[in-house]
Formats: sequence, structure tokens, C-alpha cells
Amino acid sequence: MSSKYGYIGYGPDTSPVVVAKQVFSPTGVQTNFTFAAGYQIGYLDVYLNGARQIEGQDFSATDTSTINLTTGALSGDVLELVAYKAYNLAAPSAVGNFAVSGNLTVTGNESVSTLIATTAIGIGSTYTTATTLPYPVTINAVGSSPTPGLSFCIADITANQNGYSQFHLRNSNTGYNASGDLVITTDNGTDTTNFIDLGINNTGFSTTTWTVNGSLDGYLYSSNTNFSVGVAFTNRYLSFFAGGTLAANEKMRLTDTGVGIGTTNTSNTLQVGTGITFTASGINVTGIVTATSFRGDGSLLSGVVSGIQLQQSGSAVVGGAATTINFSGATISNVSSGIATITIASGGIGTEALTASGITTTLNLTKQDHKLTVTGITTITVSGGTEGESHTVRIVNSGIATVGFSTYFLFPGGSPPSLPTTSGAISLLSFTVHRVGAAGTQLLAGASQNFS
Repeated sequence: MSSKYGYIGYGPDTSPVVVAKQVFSPTGVQTNFTFAAGYQIGYLDVYLNGARQIEGQDFSATDTSTINLTTGALSGDVLELVAYKAYNLAAPSAVGNFAVSGNLTVTGNESVSTLIATTAIGIGSTYTTATTLPYPVTINAVGSSPTPGLSFCIADITANQNGYSQFHLRNSNTGYNASGDLVITTDNGTDTTNFIDLGINNTGFSTTTWTVNGSLDGYLYSSNTNFSVGVAFTNRYLSFFAGGTLAANEKMRLTDTGVGIGTTNTSNTLQVGTGITFTASGINVTGIVTATSFRGDGSLLSGVVSGIQLQQSGSAVVGGAATTINFSGATISNVSSGIATITIASGGIGTEALTASGITTTLNLTKQDHKLTVTGITTITVSGGTEGESHTVRIVNSGIATVGFSTYFLFPGGSPPSLPTTSGAISLLSFTVHRVGAAGTQLLAGASQNFS
């Protein structure tokens, strides 16, 4: 007996029965009606215009969802269905909303069509209330605990596995456009803009809008934004590998010091471990290219000289005669491609013959060889000359002769040589033009004396 209200058995407020009702207003003759909440067979009351109908005589209800009237209801009639459902504490269910003011602990399986949590959801977590969960979604495998101290974390999933822990996404469709993708967008991202996509194509994938790879191929790309891949710390590297997962399969490495291709050495801006093959337009280099050797017949090379190249007016002379290439009097002609044949004109190297008996004798440096016959006292000087040219001066004494040199001549030790003065003495002077022009001519000279 209910001590509160005096009822025998369950009172109205303690009844374990759930009542479901539905009212129908037919617009014409209708015999079949579907009860949205469903019913248990034998626990259904039917009222037509307020009059209770008798099951088996006035209606039948045999499938838990529909009832059939023996005589159809008419337009203007009101049909009310009332179902009585037992409330099982061992397996609770509710026809409408089900509210729990405290904690709900479920031992066994729980099946819900939609789960809405206003604070947080924890699966496998040791936290006792949603308000103390560290993140909106916290999932912990057996033997693990949430990751502490994560900033701005939406979901934390932690495993404890001696092997790889996976977050598995599979698209079972085999259509021509099917793939599995993990997509992250910006705040204004859509299906076509401002996203990055990590995915893999399914077995039947084949579409004209994506041909960069095909079925069973993976990808990582950004839609219409810049995309950066790297390592933020020094002394760390970013590597690319192919053909396997061993160290020997690494093909390229990037560090803060450089890039290594075919090698792990990144000490230079670009380090290549083996050879490089260039096709199509080749390679253009601004600067110096240094190599230990060049290979090939050179037939396709341009602007490269192996040996000596002759030029006339700034252009290479190939297949014709060079008429204006001179070595101070020597003309080069009959130049052909390949090995050049050089014929020096009959004049040979120019020789200047002078007789000196005055105070100053001037050598014309358009000639390379100078023969000077000296009598008395004379000083040798020069005119003209080109930097880098070499000259010889043969000095023959005709009688007693004293020879000096102008300040153009620079000798080792800073002092000019003392040439022999006796008649018939022969001396040889050699010099190279070091400088000409406004700054003053300088001749680097040396003498071999007394060949008599």
C-alpha cells in the first residue's frame, strides 16, 4: 500500500507504466491508423468520439504499430489511441525526453541515435564529472590518461599501445570519384577553397579533374593557399625517401645549412651525391663553374674554348683567314676550324737597328728586338710600348763606349748595371713593359754583360 496516498499497489505518481497517446481526425471514411509511438499488443485502448471500443469486435491491433477499425471512422469523427507501456528499470526507455539531473552510469551497452553534451564527453576517462574533463572530447584507451596542458585543445585521444595507434578513416565506396580524406579548413574555408587535404584515392578512382596521380595513390596538398613544410629547430632535418623505409632509401635532405640530394651531407647550399642530368633547355649559371673534368666530344658546346681561340674584331675566326691579328709586325693567316694553321709573315718579329753616337738614343717599342751600335757616351730611353710586351736590346761597342739608361728602366736592387766600355764588347739587355701612360713608363729590365 502506498503510504502517501493510500493506494493499494502503485499510486499514480509511482506507477511504472508509461502512457502514450495519439489523436486522429479523419477527413473521410478511414479504417486503418498508424500509431507513431507504437504499442504493446493487448495494452492499447481505442476511443471513437469518446466511446471506448472493444478489441476484437470494434477494432484489431496485432502488429504493434497499426490498428484497423471494423467500421470506418467518418469525417468529423475523433479517434484517440492510448497505449500503456511498462517501464523496465533493468532496461529503461522513454517515449519522450529523458532527463537525468545527476550522473548517469551505464554498465553494459548503450544505444542512442543522437547524443548531445553541453559541456564535455569522456570515453574511457577516469574523471567523474563532465565539468572536470580537461577537454571537450577526451578519449583514453585502457592504461592511458589524458595528455596534460594542451592549449586550445578540442579533442584529446590517448592510447597505450606497443605498436602504431591509428585514427582510422575508410570510405568503402568504389566509385570513380571515391577517396578518403582528412580536411582542415580556415575560418572561411569551404569545400573548394582555403583548406588542406590529406587523403588517398580508392580502387575505382578515375576522373579528369584530378590526374596528378591515380587510384590507390595518396596526396597532401593545399587548395588555394601557400603551403609550408619544414623543421623549426636548427640541427634537425626534413628528409624525403622512396623505395623503402631504411636509411639507404633517403633521396633528399633539407637542413638549416643546405640541401643534400643523393647524400646526407648538407654543408653546402646544394650538395649532390651523384651525377646530375639536365635535359631540355639545360642549365644557366651566373658565376664560376668548377669541375675536375669535362667529358664528351664537345660538338654541342658553344662559347667554350679548349686551347687557344683566335679572334678578329671580337669574333672567333673559323674557316677563313685572319688578316688583322698582329703580334707587333707578325700577321696570322690561314686559320681554320679545329687545329689552326698559323703562318707568320716574312717580316717575322720586328727588329730595329740603331747607331748611337749622341747623348740620347730612343728605342721604338713597336719593335721587339733592338740592335744598338754605340760610340762615345749615350743614354737609352724608349717611346711607345704596350704593357706586357717583352723586348731585347743587343748593345755592340764601336770604340770606347759608355751606356746609361733613362729612369724608365728599373733594375734589380735599384741600380743600373755597369756595362763594359771597351771596343768590341757585346751586352744583352732584356726588359718587359710593366706600365705605360700618364703615370709614367716602367720597364722591368735585366742585363747580361760582355759577350766579347
